[in-house]
Amino acid sequence: MKNIPPEQIYDTSDGFFSVKLLYWYTQPTPAMFTGRAADINVDSTTTFPGKTKPTPGAEISVPAGKNNTIRISYFRSLGSGNTTAVTPPTNKGEVIWGANLNPGDYLANSYTIQNVKISLDYLSWPFPLNNRRFRLKTLWEVQYTNVKSAVSAPFAPIQDSSGNAIQTSGSGSDWFIWPSFGLGAEVMASKHFRFEVKGSGFALPHRATIWDTEGFLAYKSGQFEIDLGGKAFHFKTSPRRPEYLRATMPGAYIGIRWYPK
Repeated sequence: MKNIPPEQIYDTSDGFFSVKLLYWYTQPTPAMFTGRAADINVDSTTTFPGKTKPTPGAEISVPAGKNNTIRISYFRSLGSGNTTAVTPPTNKGEVIWGANLNPGDYLANSYTIQNVKISLDYLSWPFPLNNRRFRLKTLWEVQYTNVKSAVSAPFAPIQDSSGNAIQTSGSGSDWFIWPSFGLGAEVMASKHFRFEVKGSGFALPHRATIWDTEGFLAYKSGQFEIDLGGKAFHFKTSPRRPEYLRATMPGAYIGIRWYPK
């Protein structure tokens, strides 16, 4: 694409310090599955339906040389809902985080998903930049993901026929730190508008999986920028554990970025 005259260049976020706050309208429905480390007579399948609370996020961008940026981002998603215990396969009992459940038990489930990402957005093309409209970036990242979940059967019997206590609630967490790699593209449409899209991920067979992608249109005036777009985040904790969780989180978001003078 052609160069932009200097007086019409968009003052992109790359190479500048900035702080961004965002509000993400996502409605994940995490699901739990039985992992390889579970006992052979145990099933840990359940879902976490229900409405998600607001998912806020934040991002701090720090210059890393001309036209390159280190970004540190965070989001936290909370949700809860009701479901029923599934009917496990023959000769298996349903056990989730130590809670012993019967088929058809009313369940109150909840979860918390948190993610921290450190990314180097490296301008890879064109070189030299020379106010070109189109920029291609390579993304070099490290991500920390933590998932906490809880399940409770409030109306289930708390004792068996012999008077022994039955555990009807349980909670646990899983986390992993994973590298991720990706590409991003940015188009400087005018002095005040730009469009950006990017995606990254990483996976190994029979291990945790992670990917995320986003695209947005940005309008900048003075020290502030408004971003309107959508993003999606996917994770799977390690299936080598007794139980593991998986979810895909798509949704629209709105963000505001501040550039200090």
